[in-house]
Amino acid sequence: MKKLLLLVIVLFSLGLQAQTTLTINTTSGGSLRSKFIINSYDTTALINLTITGVLDAQDFRFMRDGLTSLAVLDISGANIVPYAGPNGPMVGAPTGFYPANELPYCAFFDSQFTHHGKPTLTSVILPNTLKNIGNYSLQDCFSLASVTIPTSLDTIKPYAFHFDTALINTNIPAGVDIIMEGAFQITGGVVVDAGNPNYSSLDGVLFNKNKTVLICCPFSKYTYTIPASVDTLGFESFYGCRHLASVNIPATVDYISYGTFSGSGLVSVTVPSSVSRIEDNVFFFCQKLTLANLPNTITYIGFGAFYGCITLPSIDIPSSVDTIQPMCFYADSALISVTLHQGIKYIGLATFQACSHLTSINIPTSLTSLSSDLFFYCKSLPTITIPSTITSIGSAAFAKCYALSSIYAGSPIPVNISSSPTVFMGVDTNTCILYVPIGSVSLYESANQWKAFNIMQEYDFGINTTTAEGFKVFVKNCNLYIWEIHYGENIAIYTIQGVELFNKKVATNRLVFELPSKGIYIVKVGKMTCKVIAT
Repeated sequence: MKKLLLLVIVLFSLGLQAQTTLTINTTSGGSLRSKFIINSYDTTALINLTITGVLDAQDFRFMRDGLTSLAVLDISGANIVPYAGPNGPMVGAPTGFYPANELPYCAFFDSQFTHHGKPTLTSVILPNTLKNIGNYSLQDCFSLASVTIPTSLDTIKPYAFHFDTALINTNIPAGVDIIMEGAFQITGGVVVDAGNPNYSSLDGVLFNKNKTVLICCPFSKYTYTIPASVDTLGFESFYGCRHLASVNIPATVDYISYGTFSGSGLVSVTVPSSVSRIEDNVFFFCQKLTLANLPNTITYIGFGAFYGCITLPSIDIPSSVDTIQPMCFYADSALISVTLHQGIKYIGLATFQACSHLTSINIPTSLTSLSSDLFFYCKSLPTITIPSTITSIGSAAFAKCYALSSIYAGSPIPVNISSSPTVFMGVDTNTCILYVPIGSVSLYESANQWKAFNIMQEYDFGINTTTAEGFKVFVKNCNLYIWEIHYGENIAIYTIQGVELFNKKVATNRLVFELPSKGIYIVKVGKMTCKVIAT
């Protein structure tokens, strides 16, 4: 009896091992799994599968999760019928609905557990009756080298081919009407049928029909010159182009969409003056970016625009900018200096958080508030001037700025930070000198958080010289004080007779210069000039 049982097991195992290629006909949706059980097919050995008949979303979940070695799938002769219920590829969705003639949402992408596409899948021939390729259906299938798209197709939905790094060429039939945002991020090019009335391609790059919108650039590009016909760079159009070191953006481009160059290999970029906004995440995680030239036409820099640009050493924010959205330069660990100009009205929370090498930044007097976490963990920042225009400071604005040795608080009345107890968390208030306006020490000594500073010194903040950039200057005991200077600004000091005493660019936002004697002197900061008297 034992020998007979052993023989049955051996024969059963041999039967399973033989099934590396199968052709199956299914007569109803959701029946694929039962076909394998009834016929004792080995789900771990199957490599090539051809299905005819009827499929629904349940079958795609089985192919994705149950057929662990599946590489080549031909479902050209199958029809996809609708399904509503919890057993589709959207794991955990109790009432998921999957339409007919659509490659289901997350068909071969596991959004619940691995967050990856099916790693074994190399080739798919889609149904001849297919109308839509669903959201995330083939996302992150990093071995997928070939997809055959039928002429029946109408719509390709978001992230359908997101980060399919092995996909070499994809042919778009003439009948495709809609390609939604982020549908393609692939290594090879896209080739659009010349008869398609909505889309076109050139050298593997996907455009709208008249090439005014660039939709997707393949990962294989190392350098790229955008055609002069283009006025819009589409949503995430260069996303993940890690080899792309340079791109030439023509002056015809006036709109750069969300996440356009996110995760790309750009080393330097020049934005043309035709552009007025840097949208959210445009340069997000461009980890090789060392130079970003922004024109004086930019008024807005969006959320996370330069987030994680870990090799960017400095940036000059154009004087035209009035808004910087939250987390714009978050974790730019190589950022040493930032130049902010007068006119900026809003800088969002955590904009410079974790800029761990930041040593120089000026706060313009056009600002009235400092957002929460603004300089959180700027651990190398040695000094900061808070101008008198600031009326509110958010929580943890200077938290973990361990190197702070001096803070210049310009307001004679302390900013009320009682409700934000973490503003200076981690700052050594025993050694960091707090400079306050003359006559204001007692007010600061009784103000919440400010009173934690053991060393307070009165500082003559002087008068606000009326200039385009709002720098301040005064003289006391033949010492000339200039502050709220832009990083890298040229400072020149002359006697009234024109004898030059000092002339060079400064690497801080303040300068103290000892004048040779009492008298009248000329101070030039950048292009602005003023007269001071030492008495």
